[in-house]
Amino acid sequence: MKKLIPLFAFVGLLVACGANEPSVGEKEAAIYREYAERVMKAQSIEDIAQLQNEGGFEARIAELLPEWRALVVNGDSSAYFAEMAKAQPARDSLKTLTDKKLAEFIKNLKLK
Repeated sequence: MKKLIPLFAFVGLLVACGANEPSVGEKEAAIYREYAERVMKAQSIEDIAQLQNEGGFEARIAELLPEWRALVVNGDSSAYFAEMAKAQPARDSLKTLTDKKLAEFIKNLKLK
């Protein structure tokens, strides 16, 4: 129990210092939402392919990796999974939107 008190104090200090800054889950969700907006504006399969080939999206997600790793402290991954829960809806939304757009474009190709 004595070892947990400094840990909780440290976590509390981190929360207090970073209260105004978005969490890693919120940062990742924002990146996925931005990407989804671009997919929504896509006019063709080529547009989506171009978006997927851009290195910026994946690089920005990769830049968050150290922050994700820092969430696992002494084998406790509860903070990690709490942050993942923040990003998951944006990830799911992007996948659904991309699948829907691709199906729409493929359907239009078959009709021509």
